[in-house]
Amino acid sequence: MFELRRLSVKDGMDIYEMLQEIPAEENNMHNSVNGISFEAYKDFLAESEEESKRDGIIDGWRVPSTRYWLYVDKKPVGFADIRHFLTPALKQAGGNIGYAIRPTERGKGYGKKLLELLLVKAREKGLEKVLITALPTNAASIGVAKANGGQLIKQTEERVYIWIPLADYSDVKLETKDLVLKKAKPEDWEALYHNLWKHAESAKYMLWTPAESEEEAKDRMNKTVAFQKIEKYTFLVYLRETGEPIGNAGMRDAGGGIYEETGIALGPNFVRKGYGRQILNALTEEAKRMGATRFLAGNRVKNEASRGLQMACGFSFDHLSEEKTDPRTGEKYFIENHIKIL
Repeated sequence: MFELRRLSVKDGMDIYEMLQEIPAEENNMHNSVNGISFEAYKDFLAESEEESKRDGIIDGWRVPSTRYWLYVDKKPVGFADIRHFLTPALKQAGGNIGYAIRPTERGKGYGKKLLELLLVKAREKGLEKVLITALPTNAASIGVAKANGGQLIKQTEERVYIWIPLADYSDVKLETKDLVLKKAKPEDWEALYHNLWKHAESAKYMLWTPAESEEEAKDRMNKTVAFQKIEKYTFLVYLRETGEPIGNAGMRDAGGGIYEETGIALGPNFVRKGYGRQILNALTEEAKRMGATRFLAGNRVKNEASRGLQMACGFSFDHLSEEKTDPRTGEKYFIENHIKIL
C-alpha cells in the first residue's frame, strides 16, 4: 500500500534511518540529513515545516518547498520536495520536484509511483506545470518523468529539462477578425513549412532557423505540439476563412501583473495585411482579462517592422537591453523593450 505523508515535526527514527541510507549528494539531489545527529534532524524537521509555510524568497535565494515521505506498507522508502514556484536560476538548475528512493528499495517502480502522487499534490497547490531536471546519464529519473507525462523540451551537456503539464490547454485559443490563434496540430506541419518555416526572411530576427527539409519540419511540428501543451499562451496562427496555418505567436505571464510577448512570426505572403496588429492586440486584451496591468514587447534594433507594429498598438519605449549574441550567427544585437499600460 502506497502512502504519501507530509513532513512533520513528529517524524521519528524510521525517517531518520532512511535518510542516513540515502547519500548526501546523488544525481543532483541533496540530502542534508545524511550524517547529522538525531537532535539536528529534529531541528531540520522544525525548520522545514516552517519554511513550507512561507510565501516569498527565503534568505535572498531559496524558495518555499514542501517535503513528503513515500511509505510502502507502512515503511518509508523515499522522499521528495515540491518547490512552490521557480526563480530564473531554478529553471536552469533545480526544477519544481526532486526525489530519491532509498538504495535498498530501488528497482521496484517506487520512483514512478512517488512522482505520480507528487503531481497530485502539485495540482492541489495550484501549479499548472512542473519542471524536472536530470543529469543526461540518469536514465531512471528521465524515464520516470516521461512515464508521468513529461515532455522533454531541452537537453544540454549538463542537464535534461522535462516539463510535465498539470493543466489542459488544448482548448485555449484567441480569435480576431481574420485569425484564430490556437494550439498546433501535427498534420499542419506541411502547410506551416511552406508558409513560414522554410523562409529565411521570416527567421531573420528570430532565434529559430529555417527548416531545411520536410523531415525537419515534421520533427519541428512534433516538438511544437509538445511545447504548446505546457505553455498556455503559445499558438499557431490560422486564417479564419481557410483554416490555413500562417505563423506563430505567444506570450507569457512574467509575474507581478506583467505579461510579455514571446514572439510573433508570419510567413512572407501574410505580412503587411494588418494581421500582426490583430495578433498583438488580441494578446494584450487577453493579458488584461487575466489581470495584467502592463504588457511588454521587444524587437531587435534593426527590426523596423516589429517596432512599427508595437507603436501602432499603443506601446512606448521603455529601455534598451544589454548587448546579446545571436547563437546562430554570432552577431551582436540589442533589444528595444516597449511597454503598454493596460
